[in-house]
Amino acid sequence: MLEMSVNTGQTKEELADDGLVWRRHGSLRLACYGRLLALLARLIVWLVVRLLPGSGGATIRPVGESAVEILDRRLASGEIDLQAWQAQRSALLTAQRDRK
Repeated sequence: MLEMSVNTGQTKEELADDGLVWRRHGSLRLACYGRLLALLARLIVWLVVRLLPGSGGATIRPVGESAVEILDRRLASGEIDLQAWQAQRSALLTAQRDRK
């Protein structure tokens, strides 16, 4: 005698066959889900890196001393003399003005 499932209208053998199909393709499904999760993780990391400030999208002046400040500090510490300082400072200021 065939017993039918009340909810699906399938016999026990048909239900067993459906379960077997899912078990056969379970590892394939798992691999697909794994790849999907890896792709999603890469997308999230890419977006976070891309959207964070200072992530290489725009050229930003590095934090620290400017070239003129370094030059002034070198003069104050005695690394360079007044003539070299004046020549280099003039060249720096001219270059900065020409860039703007």
